[in-house]
Amino acid sequence: MEKIKIIEKIKNNSLTVKDIKDFLELVKELGNQNEEIQAEIKDFNTTFQFNTIDGPSYWLKFGENKITYGEGQVENPEVVFSMGAETILKLFAGDMDPTKEYLDGNLKIAGPIPKAIKLRVILEMIREDLEAEFQNNHKNNNK
Repeated sequence: MEKIKIIEKIKNNSLTVKDIKDFLELVKELGNQNEEIQAEIKDFNTTFQFNTIDGPSYWLKFGENKITYGEGQVENPEVVFSMGAETILKLFAGDMDPTKEYLDGNLKIAGPIPKAIKLRVILEMIREDLEAEFQNNHKNNNK
């Protein structure tokens, strides 16, 4: 799927479970190309598992200064998130306060919390990069 379409879905709160793979592909693509994100993930060797109660599971791996992802279960994840599909969409789109969701019991985290917080920072950087690209695309289309 085109980057701009995913960005628009994030902005319009219309991201669906079917879009998660496309979103993770963007995370991988931008994370492996953006120098600021590369600096942030340098020496960050961590595997995250995202288990959804009512949908598919995914994993996201940071290692050797690159990002990879996949669907299903991964061996030996350091941090495991368990949540409903709606919560994972909000997490990826940045439409929720993970601390509040955790305290309310909508988001369960097993593993080192500092690594979960670093993931949040990385996802924010990626969303900022996507937002900048969206703005540039809009400027170019309105000329």
